[in-house]
Amino acid sequence: MIAVAAEIAAGPAVAQDRPLLLPERDVAVVYRVVGGPPSVPEMRMAWLAGEGRQRIEVPGGGRATVVDHKDLGASFIVADEQRVVIPLPGRVGASMGLPGGAGPAGRFTRTGTAAYAGLPCTVWRYEDEKQTGEACITADGVMLRGVGTQDGRTGGVEAVRVDYGPQDPARFRRPEGYRVVQPPAAPAPAPPGR
Repeated sequence: MIAVAAEIAAGPAVAQDRPLLLPERDVAVVYRVVGGPPSVPEMRMAWLAGEGRQRIEVPGGGRATVVDHKDLGASFIVADEQRVVIPLPGRVGASMGLPGGAGPAGRFTRTGTAAYAGLPCTVWRYEDEKQTGEACITADGVMLRGVGTQDGRTGGVEAVRVDYGPQDPARFRRPEGYRVVQPPAAPAPAPPGR
């Protein structure tokens, strides 16, 4: 659910009004999952702001996804129990961690203000060619609530705890000694007429 660009030019030299989509400083957030499977009641995200890296974890899942918003080709999944790293294709990491998966080309409209986890935020509606949603984002780029619809499915997250402070850079790097496993290739499309 968070993209790379902070501003998109709506025309030559005219910037679109939009939120920061990545935190400006290191932060860790615990989210309550809204509209997801009951087996996933919460999610944790942390940002190493200076490097544009984000770590996404589902407690008890045994895996973490690290998204490098500056170099999407460097994003990966780490499975500690199997001591495995799975590289993510750049297109997969492009919208991970963004409000509802909104990409940099999404259109944002400011709709109001709210507060979650004791912090104020601005509510933004967003849409692009594949999804719509709403996110409440702090002035320094932390998403406190995000709910979106894609392919007819609605879900999101709401912050229950926000901790600003330095993050351990090692948690955002590929662990040494782990085996690299390539993700399975997508099946080839069926020939026309079949």
